[in-house]
Amino acid sequence: MQGIGGVPIDKAKAYDYLLRAANKGEPRAQFNLARLLEKGDGRAADPIQAKYWYTQAANQTIDIKTALKAKEKVDKFNLSLSERIGQKN
Repeated sequence: MQGIGGVPIDKAKAYDYLLRAANKGEPRAQFNLARLLEKGDGRAADPIQAKYWYTQAANQTIDIKTALKAKEKVDKFNLSLSERIGQKN
C-alpha cells in the first residue's frame, strides 16, 4: 500500500507517532489513534484504549466536528459495554 507521494505506509511507525503526539495532548492525534485502535488497523484492536483516546480527544479544545465525532464514539463504546453487561445478567 502506498501513501502520499508513493511512500510506503508503515502502520507501526504511524502508531508510534500518533501515540507520542497523543501523549503530548494533541487532540487530532488522540482521535486518529483511537480510530486506529478501534479498527485494529495494523495491530490488534483495543476497544478499551480506543475509548480512552476518544474521551481524551472529546475533552480537548478542538474543532466542534471532531469533538462531536469523538463524543459519539465514546457513547457507542458505553452503550456496547452496557449491552454486554446486560447480557451477562
